[in-house]
Amino acid sequence: MGKNSITREKMRKRLIFPKEIIKGISVATLILLFLNVVTADVTQTTSNYSEGYPSLIASTPQESIEITSDYNFTDYGFPGTGTSEDPYLIEDYNITTTDENGIFITETTKHFIIRNCYVDAYRMGIFIDDVAEGTTTIVNNICTNNQYGIFVQYSGSSIVFNNTCKENNYYGINVDTSGLSLIDSNTCTNNDVGIRLDDSPSSTISNNNCTTNNFGIWLLLDASSSSISNNNCTNNNVGIYLWYSNDCVLSYNHLQENFKYGVKLESNGFNIIHNNNFTDNMYEGSSQAYDDGFRNTWYDTETLEGNYWSDYDGTGNYSIDGSAGSFDLYPLEEHEESSTSEIQFSFLFALPIFIIPSLLTRIISSKHTKKQ
Repeated sequence: MGKNSITREKMRKRLIFPKEIIKGISVATLILLFLNVVTADVTQTTSNYSEGYPSLIASTPQESIEITSDYNFTDYGFPGTGTSEDPYLIEDYNITTTDENGIFITETTKHFIIRNCYVDAYRMGIFIDDVAEGTTTIVNNICTNNQYGIFVQYSGSSIVFNNTCKENNYYGINVDTSGLSLIDSNTCTNNDVGIRLDDSPSSTISNNNCTTNNFGIWLLLDASSSSISNNNCTNNNVGIYLWYSNDCVLSYNHLQENFKYGVKLESNGFNIIHNNNFTDNMYEGSSQAYDDGFRNTWYDTETLEGNYWSDYDGTGNYSIDGSAGSFDLYPLEEHEESSTSEIQFSFLFALPIFIIPSLLTRIISSKHTKKQ
């Protein structure tokens, strides 16, 4: 074989993607297709609600579920093998119990999905604690009358999608020390806090409906570099509250008739707040938002678009309450709109950011281990 043939053969091999990489991308595509089906199913499910209170979507009565090792998934007989391609499925259960937790999963490494369950327990409806990164998906469940509806901690890159958390004593959804998580399209009403993100940086909170809570959405203690967008926060005490969380972006949220502020920033900095709708918040104050942080920016620095304020008189800047002395330098005169189709599109195509890196990391680590 000539030298040129050898060179061409080497180049050909370099251009071929490893089978493991192709497999990883294929799995991510299948997950996207699955979640697209879930989104369609969610629309049908919500049509069964009556007067804002969800009907029971689960048909099988089930005692509380406790999983403390990978082996417990098979002990319960859940379908699946626990791989990313074939996760264990915990679905279609009605768990109404006086036990501490409805569904409790801890110290596992297998992939699992909890979906279409109705959970009413004494303390936590669904409690995920210290499981492997990127293995948790919680979708289309109803958690009501718990102290905490859904509680995820020490479990990074988790997905919490299209759940209803209503009338829980403390938090509808709480994600703690679980960075890079996605909280999307959930409904949280009549809790103390609708969605709480604690020490979970670089997470995404989008397309959620948080109404009639004390705090609609609350980020605290280094939930920094997170994105909060396209959420509806109405009739809360405070719509969105940031405390000790920096470098976040709040955009395209609808903040209406919150008793105090639509957005409140305390002890944080370098956040950007733009293209949000502030409508009839703060019944007794002079502004619909509050800022006592440092170097927060109330407009998009590239487009020079601020926020819509229902009480803006159309001239000059819009003044923000608080010791920071902030202003929206480019207030909008028209209400911002966002369509449901755009929200679902952005959610589905953002998922590879969470899924593909995790898959590729595991594949590369596996290959390295085999070589050793």
